[in-house]
Amino acid sequence: MDASDLLNWAAVAVQAALSLSGRHRLPDLDLKDLWRDLRALHQEIGRPPLPSFKFGFTVPSHINALHEARHALRRGQYVRLGRPTARSRGLDAMLWDIFDRLHARPLPYTPVDEITLALAGRWALTQTPRSRGMALTDTVALAAELGQVDVLWAWPLRGDLTEELSHALKTVVLVLMEWPQASDDAELHEVLRRATGHLLALVRRAGVRLPESDQLVALVGGERLLRATPLNRAELHVLADHYLAVQEALRRRELPEPEPPADPIEESTPVLEEAPTAAPTWPPHVEQARALLAGKRVVLLGGVPDPAHHQALVEALGLAELDWIPSDRYDHGLQAAAHLRQPGTALAIFALRWGAHAHGSLRAAAREEGVPYLLHPAGLNPSQIAWQVMRQVSGALARA
Repeated sequence: MDASDLLNWAAVAVQAALSLSGRHRLPDLDLKDLWRDLRALHQEIGRPPLPSFKFGFTVPSHINALHEARHALRRGQYVRLGRPTARSRGLDAMLWDIFDRLHARPLPYTPVDEITLALAGRWALTQTPRSRGMALTDTVALAAELGQVDVLWAWPLRGDLTEELSHALKTVVLVLMEWPQASDDAELHEVLRRATGHLLALVRRAGVRLPESDQLVALVGGERLLRATPLNRAELHVLADHYLAVQEALRRRELPEPEPPADPIEESTPVLEEAPTAAPTWPPHVEQARALLAGKRVVLLGGVPDPAHHQALVEALGLAELDWIPSDRYDHGLQAAAHLRQPGTALAIFALRWGAHAHGSLRAAAREEGVPYLLHPAGLNPSQIAWQVMRQVSGALARA
């Protein structure tokens, strides 16, 4: 957790405790000493603009400040210990849902898919404690990589807008996930228009650049249709209710019509044998990846090696060797790092869905050995692997 965030919440807790002490006429010398120490720390880290250190700051009476501060400080402790928090688990679950739904669509990605990935990456980053040199979790790192987002985007954020901006990004991502199947739905279009206006207004207020803004504006019909100020709390509740109603209507529309019962098959009906499978014709991105990897050695970490998948990857990409390390063959990254040091290793593929616990140390080992690596979110078929090769590491492989 960022030091300034920890300091801010610690200050909120102390201010709330001082307020309670004064109200109940309790001794507060220790609290005042602690407050002086916190102010000294604030000075030591360069006096970042934290709300709790502004002149005249008081803890709002309508929230349980101690409760909020306790949860924030506990999250900081979990981050320090490397344990997942409830918040990080929820974030991972939603990101994997996004990856899975995009994986189910045909390649290549559409412009809307690209916007969705970029905004999902930005949302994940605003939900994650960040500082220079601090490692991200595997799933958040994957979201930033797939969205091609700078990991320090919107950091540090001007003002206390992180949660509002994060919520706005999440809302737009949720709507965009419905867009490919229902772009002609007037109600969904209206939800996206209002959500986009709210997001862009917050971006302007926060003073950050959103590279996808022009594409979002074009998607909803132009800037003249967008409001200039963020939605207030009541309007956000209305927007959330509208989105849920639209989502439910779209789900009902997707339900298949019941089919009449099929006629029973007579016993005499011949069963046709399957025709021999022809050699696959690969799309252009597979051929491009093959040109970069032909005759080279690749390490694939994750999942359970399957002979058919192994052969398909070797043949489609023209590999000299595919060193496939199953998830159950290591307890930590150092056990598998030796595979990266073998001569001729051109690429490491980390299949995050299967055994992500070791990838942090493996990424460090890959960087130390100078081996390009990619974070793979989808299935292990040649088309999906080749797509991520071209998206994430084509430049590094071309320079090798």
